[in-house]
Amino acid sequence: MSRRVFYVSLGIIIGFALAIACIWLIWEFSLDQNYIRTNSENPTKEFDFEKFDITNRPTLGADAAVVTVVELTDYECPFCKRYNETILPRILSEYGDRIRYVAVNFPLIHIHPSAFSASVASECAYQQKSFWKYRRELFASDNGLMLENLLSIAEQIGLDMVMFETCLESIETQNIVDRDILIAESLGVTGTPTFFINDKVLVGSRPFGSFKVMIDLELESYGN
Repeated sequence: MSRRVFYVSLGIIIGFALAIACIWLIWEFSLDQNYIRTNSENPTKEFDFEKFDITNRPTLGADAAVVTVVELTDYECPFCKRYNETILPRILSEYGDRIRYVAVNFPLIHIHPSAFSASVASECAYQQKSFWKYRRELFASDNGLMLENLLSIAEQIGLDMVMFETCLESIETQNIVDRDILIAESLGVTGTPTFFINDKVLVGSRPFGSFKVMIDLELESYGN
């Protein structure tokens, strides 16, 4: 192959790759804008930390942190999956114990029929002190949210399977998820993911910079 043919071929490959990248970016932007536009019609109230007890919710970071980030999530939501795989690790790496990060269930059962069971399963993992590990595997899995996969993930991360399966059938555990749903609905939340950064609301799977701006402003307001 002559050098000219080589460079022409390389140029075509690079051009094709750039075209694919541009299409992907436009698609991603369109998804976010459609999501935000759909949910902006429903005003969301600020999170009342006195009214809603989140002390027994899965938490990362320091309990005494001046900035609390509350995530309302649905395990069948593609926006939640993308956020948890790409943005959340950066937030945790950047801020560590400077923030308190809290997870609240909000399965959109009217459009995601498997999401409720997945939330219950995550609560069962929480009872065995493995919530965040189970959650990571749940979002990373491409095998769906059917019972077989929920059990497989639990076994994979070494949970007590008798305890886990008993928990899945527990009305008390299901009530925890129901309570989280009621909290979300009382706040006017209609989609996932939705975030409360102290008294500020952020809707949708937004880029890291959106979270950084809001978290930094909150930290600065407390002199941190």
